[in-house]
Parts: sequence; structure tokens; C-alpha cells
Amino acid sequence: MWLNFIFLITASLCLGFILGWIVARPRRWGAFGTEVPEEDPASIDTFARGA
Repeated sequence: MWLNFIFLITASLCLGFILGWIVARPRRWGAFGTEVPEEDPASIDTFARGA
């Protein structure tokens, strides 16, 4: 029983690490070479600025 529990924990951690790596990869590597355009501060709604 304990061995199954340890295997389940190990598999969950590995799966979480792999899925986290896949999700974070585009952000870390610049979204596959595309640049994020700068946003004009004047175009931000006043609600988003917290005013």
C-alpha cells in the first residue's frame, strides 16, 4: 500500500512538472520568437489603473 502511495506521489509530481514546463515555456522563451508590443499607458482604462 505504501509503495503504491509513493508511486502515485512521484507520478503526480512528474506530471505537474512536465505540464508546468509546457505552460511556462512560451513565456520564458519569448513566445516562440514573437515580441510582445508595448501598451500605450493612455489606452488603459481607468478601472484597470485602480483610479
